[in-house]
Amino acid sequence: MAWKYPQFDIKSGYVVDIDPINDNLLGVANEVSGGLNEHNFNAEEDPDGVLTRANLKTGAVFRILTTSTATTNVPPHRSDWLKIKPVDTWQVYDSDGARLSFVSRGSTAWLCASFQIIATDDLTVSKPLSETQKGFGFLVALKLDGVVIHDSMLGSGDPQGEFYRGFENRAGMRKTDVDKATQNTAYGGGGICGARLPVTVDAIVDIPPGEHVVEICVKSIRGHNWSGGNGTPGNAASENDCFIASRELFVLEMRR
Repeated sequence: MAWKYPQFDIKSGYVVDIDPINDNLLGVANEVSGGLNEHNFNAEEDPDGVLTRANLKTGAVFRILTTSTATTNVPPHRSDWLKIKPVDTWQVYDSDGARLSFVSRGSTAWLCASFQIIATDDLTVSKPLSETQKGFGFLVALKLDGVVIHDSMLGSGDPQGEFYRGFENRAGMRKTDVDKATQNTAYGGGGICGARLPVTVDAIVDIPPGEHVVEICVKSIRGHNWSGGNGTPGNAASENDCFIASRELFVLEMRR
């Protein structure tokens, strides 16, 4: 370890000031917290003078925790999909790839989630996706210990400032001479919208020591996912649930 000398002399009778004390201790703190230099390594042990991962303990600088689920469109694997119900509240899921519980010793952490939203019943793409998308779109964000991280959120969902596209681009005004069921398609506005949506959300936060939970959270704007259909039992187009398919969530603790 390198020699460290205090920057300031602190003697009896001096006015008490925290800054000189902190500055005196900072050099030592940096040394034991990862501020390493040539005094900490024996050059003879490594002729090339290269610091490799083998010189560090596992988790000394970064620690990554991950959870994921890979799904397909083929039954029965579709049972791994997570339903986005047509309710106007944040929805979370106790499932691999959507929720991660971990214990931290306290650090800056990068939280990141990537996943696929399926907002169509026409998985064969027999029609243009713009005609088969459901609802007004979605808000997507991360939750940390039950609190939505608004810096991670995609979309605004503000009905006062957003345009919601309806049938024939008429902002949801119903056309009297057209059957109502055919008009509830291809909405949009306020969030991310489309038939199939690849999504990534992330945030960098300072987390205290202790147990924490990170979750993917999704809100269906105005609680409206319906996309039409004739309403007959078993008709997929009449269903109003959307889904999260493949998903991955990770936490990267940046300890130094």
